[in-house]
Amino acid sequence: SPLPVKDMVYGKIGSSIITAGGFSQSGASTETNKYDIPSDSWSTPSATLPQSDTIPASAVVGSEMFAIGGQDGLGTALKTTKVLNSGQTSWDSRADMTYARSGACAAVEGTKIYVYGGLDGANVLDAMEIYETDPAQGSNFDKWE
Repeated sequence: SPLPVKDMVYGKIGSSIITAGGFSQSGASTETNKYDIPSDSWSTPSATLPQSDTIPASAVVGSEMFAIGGQDGLGTALKTTKVLNSGQTSWDSRADMTYARSGACAAVEGTKIYVYGGLDGANVLDAMEIYETDPAQGSNFDKWE
């Protein structure tokens, strides 16, 4: 099983729960872990986050898991969007949000991710941003509004 961790990105894809990033006893993490529900077992996919990421918003759309915002290992709020590819071999970068934020909440409706609130490092935010995950949406794809 993985090291104890908190404040990570997490989500359920198929019959697995995926966790990534967060704080472990050795500090901020980039590791991705996968818990297979039917076999009650942990594994470590080859995917690692491109940078340590703690307190991100999490969202799953279809078979893709998103890590949105969060903090780097130094506590700086992030505006990044990363998606775990379907083969779970890498985290790919997507468009940045307008606002850097950690501790935000995320919800999914159809192919859109809604992110609200969070902390930009000094201020609690009341800003909502919406992200389109579906390439079929043309010019709205991979864009925060």
